[in-house]
Amino acid sequence: MKIIPVASAERPFIFCITLAAMLVLSACGSNPKDSPASQNSASEEKPDQSSSVKLLDELSERDRRLCIFDRAKPPAQRYQVIQALKPIFRGIGVATNTVYVPKLIQQATELNADALISYDSVLYKDTIGAPHAFVTGQAIRWHQPTNLSCQELGGMTAEEMLQKNLTSAGNPVLPFRRVGGLIDAMLSTPLQESGVILLKSSKGKPQSVEAVRGAILKAAADVPWTVKRDESGQLHLQNSWKRFGKSFDLVLSVTYDAESFEVKYLDSNGLGFDPKTRIASNAVNDSIANLVKGTVKAYAQ
Repeated sequence: MKIIPVASAERPFIFCITLAAMLVLSACGSNPKDSPASQNSASEEKPDQSSSVKLLDELSERDRRLCIFDRAKPPAQRYQVIQALKPIFRGIGVATNTVYVPKLIQQATELNADALISYDSVLYKDTIGAPHAFVTGQAIRWHQPTNLSCQELGGMTAEEMLQKNLTSAGNPVLPFRRVGGLIDAMLSTPLQESGVILLKSSKGKPQSVEAVRGAILKAAADVPWTVKRDESGQLHLQNSWKRFGKSFDLVLSVTYDAESFEVKYLDSNGLGFDPKTRIASNAVNDSIANLVKGTVKAYAQ
């Protein structure tokens, strides 16, 4: 996600309009149960069953079959990333993630995706303490056709997930990840590995393992990454740096053949990676993305 800066002269005006709208919305509900504080303590993770039923009914058969993997459970099957999906935001007083999931599902199926991975639902508070939320993920296609079911691959169909949320008694199947604010949510994100990146020779050169390996090493040298292991079809790369007196290390695995490569996370220090949730500093995803871009560029030259 990118933050689009607003011209400094416009900020006071926009802030005033936004603050006024927030105050009007918060004043509309006179029932104490509807206050942001009450929602935060009692109902911010309870499924909105009426909304979920309606949205489930509106999903197509293809939408319902979409396989979903949350941020902590990557698929075992190799895949290609189609696109990082546009986050679906919801404003003040949001109580459940089930309202957003169908919209995210529809984004993925419009891209002819086989599955949605790195699904993340985030709950945060604005400067006056009102709850907001968004959901996001990546649309993917399987690298090779598979006869395995979504459950056998370790995922859950969209229909199954929504149905379970309806009967989960305030315990959504894929609950919110709570953070302090929107900036916190943007600085720590689900791990997004590259998936299989297919390469095409743009100058009629024959494709080869050596050419792909050379492109990876050229991209790595520009950072620079240090080669920690160099085996047939696989490289382990390490990048170490310091910032504000702190040391950081990141180790990535790059597997490759004559037509493709794939970048995966191996290890890190100082970047806040949690193996249980697969949440890390945004620097991890940025490093993976930059290595991919550099390799593709180097291969095309």
